[in-house]
Amino acid sequence: MNNKLNTEEIKFMIPDYISGMLNDTDKALVSEAIKESDEVRDFYNEMKGTFDFVSSVKFKEPAPAYWNSLLPRIHEKIDSSE
Repeated sequence: MNNKLNTEEIKFMIPDYISGMLNDTDKALVSEAIKESDEVRDFYNEMKGTFDFVSSVKFKEPAPAYWNSLLPRIHEKIDSSE
């Protein structure tokens, strides 16, 4: 890699690269590192897979009864531990 950043610094920037949060200069550095380094490319692919999986998971809101009974259950646990 022809830049001043080492592999660990590039790997630290990859989540922002995937999220589109880097400026053009940093984006170019990471893109070049992905092309040139097998280690960085493997890390990028792993991270991209993780981001894709997390974004595909659908969160289901708990039923209202869960929230209505939460505080009493917490108090019950506290009382039983004392």
